[in-house]
Amino acid sequence: MTYGTSINDDLGAGGLENVVVASTLNGVTSLSAGGLTYGLGSATPKPQMTAIVIGNSIAAQAKIQSTYWLTASEVHQADILAGAPLRWKRMTATIRMDLYGAYGYSGQTLPTILADLPAQVWGQLRTSGVVPDIIIAPALLENDIAAGATVAAMQASLSQFIRDAQGRYSGAVLLLATPHVSFSYDTAAKVLAYQQIRDHMLTLDDAHSIFVSRIDGYENPDSPGTPLGTSGSPIYTDSTVHPNAKGAVVNARVIAATLRRISSKWKTTYPVNSTNMAMDGTGAASGTNVSGTVPTSVTVSGSANATSIVCTAEQPGLLMAITVAAGTAPNPIDVSTFNFGTLAISGAEISPFVEIELVSGAENLHNIELMVRDVTTANWIYYVQNQSNHLQPDWINGDVLTLRMPTALVASITTGNAAVYIKPLPKYQGGTTIFRIRAQGIGLVS
Repeated sequence: MTYGTSINDDLGAGGLENVVVASTLNGVTSLSAGGLTYGLGSATPKPQMTAIVIGNSIAAQAKIQSTYWLTASEVHQADILAGAPLRWKRMTATIRMDLYGAYGYSGQTLPTILADLPAQVWGQLRTSGVVPDIIIAPALLENDIAAGATVAAMQASLSQFIRDAQGRYSGAVLLLATPHVSFSYDTAAKVLAYQQIRDHMLTLDDAHSIFVSRIDGYENPDSPGTPLGTSGSPIYTDSTVHPNAKGAVVNARVIAATLRRISSKWKTTYPVNSTNMAMDGTGAASGTNVSGTVPTSVTVSGSANATSIVCTAEQPGLLMAITVAAGTAPNPIDVSTFNFGTLAISGAEISPFVEIELVSGAENLHNIELMVRDVTTANWIYYVQNQSNHLQPDWINGDVLTLRMPTALVASITTGNAAVYIKPLPKYQGGTTIFRIRAQGIGLVS
């Protein structure tokens, strides 16, 4: 394990007395003081990092699905939990890479992926003029282990991947994840190979150019190498190896901790605007089962599915308490949307964002969706949209979710009026969830 030996001298007014050490499965990852977070052993602080994703079918869960990203994308959930340090640039898609640089080759071993990358990823990045700051490989060797590959062969192909990526982009940081646990590791030899390649990958973390997340948080202690549950009754997966939304958030917490190690401070690299960027002012809230006050320009439509939605304008910011009764099916409950107002956009790409703090009742929350609508054509775009067939993820009180959409979502929204919404989705068991909207706006890229 590598630990940093020093931090920024600016520890805030409270000095070391106010330093909080954050601990994860990977050990100590950061120090927090004076409202800032300092990475231990971190690389030079970067602005928001242009990212690409490479791997097998688990990595493919990070690919855009027409107009939304999946709740089962560990990478996007990690970005949300880490404060949105990743930036997704548009490019020309290939057969296995989407237009935001997420590549996944389902069912393939790493040697096959390596042979596929020149045409499917590296060549298109060059053609599109995209130079990544970070290359995220959340899943590379699961199919190799399941196929009975030797540890030596897997080490060799992993070394080739690292040399290839670093040789093409010498300034890029690599973020690797250890292999996911799988029901396909069904022999003692495969389990041993999984454990040995996991341990080998952890030794590659140099806290400088290669960072590794150990993502075995839902490994079954009574059946090493496999997930908790059974293949017929999975808890965190889809009965094989792919995380569902619940499993993705478990893994995302560890990947988010690694992202915080990589870069201790991030900044938005474009101007920000919105109808009411500071979320100040106050007015009466209205809508079905809605009461309280909201900042100027914020509207709440409400829903009969909610027992009550109580809003409090905090000058600035907005506190929301949503109470729902238990649902009749194991799907999240739709309590309609909250609109931050309509903004005229002209001659710019846009990147809507919202920062939300979970105050209490996080155990009752399934998800919060960020949505943007082109007022002219009524095209909706979602960031990490709920999938009803995924088990419900586990959020924690105090989580801060930063949802920032990639830029240039659709051509029609770059001119005209854009309306930004969020949609909370309580879990089917009901209860009360309280969250605070700390910031929101639209990033503009000229």
